[in-house]
Amino acid sequence: MIITCVCCTYKRPKQVGHLIWMFQRQTHKDKRLLILDDGLSFMTKAKTFDSIREGWVTGCREQWILHSCHTRFKSLGEKRNRCVDFAIDIFPETEAIAVMDDDDFYMPWHLEAANAALENADWSLPSEVLYRNDDGTYRRHLTGPGKFYHGGMAFRLSAFLESHGYPEKLSGPEDAGLFLRLEAIRATICDPVALTGKPPSYVYGTNDGLMHISAYLKPNDTGADAYAMLGRQPCEPQELVVAPPPYEIENPVIMPGISERPF
Repeated sequence: MIITCVCCTYKRPKQVGHLIWMFQRQTHKDKRLLILDDGLSFMTKAKTFDSIREGWVTGCREQWILHSCHTRFKSLGEKRNRCVDFAIDIFPETEAIAVMDDDDFYMPWHLEAANAALENADWSLPSEVLYRNDDGTYRRHLTGPGKFYHGGMAFRLSAFLESHGYPEKLSGPEDAGLFLRLEAIRATICDPVALTGKPPSYVYGTNDGLMHISAYLKPNDTGADAYAMLGRQPCEPQELVVAPPPYEIENPVIMPGISERPF
């Protein structure tokens, strides 16, 4: 199955370089990556690319493209939908969509496990995720109601389109809105961890010190204020450098058993 990964980024050039490095090491071969930046986070010579409408492609290497634009999207929900739209425009062969967030890490078997799940269902929903310990090892945690770890999921494109994607008035809760829409169309679910027998592949919350929009949300919040606050953070544009993250992901040490959730 051809899986296109979609990453919405904003003023995180260093983390994007790590993400591309992790994407390149995915064992699943039929993969693509579309990165959408509306923070003009990168210093490079720009050139127009008509097939993705107005904007500048700041990187194009085989299976991945980085697209930067001048105007910030109105919400994170809108941005995620446009990222999928661009992915379909550029990679029309796409059969599935995988979320890859710039503030998380992905083990090399992540897309391979998602592909196995999507061969059996509309939605790849892992039952376990990883957290990083201070010593660089990883511990396993169960997912569950109210905490589904959106950044570790993948969807058949047909199911995503039928659900109408993310609610475009939400920034932060847009992932929960997508889940409800997928449930409304009765999208089938498969757990890649249980199916493949491999350890969890998605590592949550690895880039310490970055602003995470969910930390600024209030109960029943649309996320508009948090999204605006995110837009005010400083960023010096940088050249894109594809480089390994500061923690081991190719030969990770994953502790045995299931640990208690940290929150």
